[in-house]
Amino acid sequence: METVKRGYMPKDTVEFGLKAAAKLAATQELAIKSIWFEFLESQDSTDRFDSNSDVVFELNDGSRWGATFFTYQNIETLRKKNQRSGECLNGSYFCAEAMILVSEMSEEVIGAVLQEMLSSGEIEMYCHRLHETNC
Repeated sequence: METVKRGYMPKDTVEFGLKAAAKLAATQELAIKSIWFEFLESQDSTDRFDSNSDVVFELNDGSRWGATFFTYQNIETLRKKNQRSGECLNGSYFCAEAMILVSEMSEEVIGAVLQEMLSSGEIEMYCHRLHETNC
């Protein structure tokens, strides 16, 4: 039986975590293929500094991802609304799944944020992978 020293990692061990994700992205050269912005579909004009929007994007490997983007001002607007309505313990808290805060609601800012997250290996941390369904 072979003795293994503490801290020893065999060469064929699979890496996990942020560094592994960043390494994998760099190796596979993942890129954003397309982005859908919910706020562009709205009939009403969107206040770029006080709004929120779902965003769905596809990578060149065919995977689809989603997140909800909120402007900083929109969080305050929602808190005040919740104080009046009684929701979220009268505005005491706010949460959303895959929530990302941005300075403004624009294609340019959101695209840059997604590119930064992809480059740094953070896509899986802050966005959720969408699974295709056969409906």
